[in-house]
Amino acid sequence: MFPGTTLSSAPAGSVLVVAEGEALWKQTVVKGAWQAKMIQAILVFNNHGKPRLVRFYQRFPEEIQQQIVRETFHLVLKRDDNICNFLEGGSLIGGSDYKLIYRHYATLYFVFCVDSSESELGILDLIQVFVETLDKCFENVCELDLIFHMDKVLLSQARVMGS
Repeated sequence: MFPGTTLSSAPAGSVLVVAEGEALWKQTVVKGAWQAKMIQAILVFNNHGKPRLVRFYQRFPEEIQQQIVRETFHLVLKRDDNICNFLEGGSLIGGSDYKLIYRHYATLYFVFCVDSSESELGILDLIQVFVETLDKCFENVCELDLIFHMDKVLLSQARVMGS
């Protein structure tokens, strides 16, 4: 379960379903397929678009995942540094139903794809906490740390995300 999410916060008639480390609410009523998933994907790539960490919390075929990473990179790269860090999701990941929230640190972009109801500032803070956790783990994290120490990166992500 995500931090701050309790069984009492579930809609009436819902059950908690946990699959592959992700928690989501599914409506048990046959009418409507309501489900709430906050974070859809976490992408970390360098200035050249080379993915360094890719985590999807929704099933996509591998070629679609690669297209999503490319499309997200191009959407983020063409934005100026002085523009806000929020934009609508690309056509492959759900368009206006999802938001891309990102931060650019040195040579790395940290991008979270979230549903449109999620707080942009809350996700920016989560990205900051994730990067600070990586900094503590690696003493000033760099791209090579993500390449050669993926086990520590995944542990740091699990700590930050509460799983």
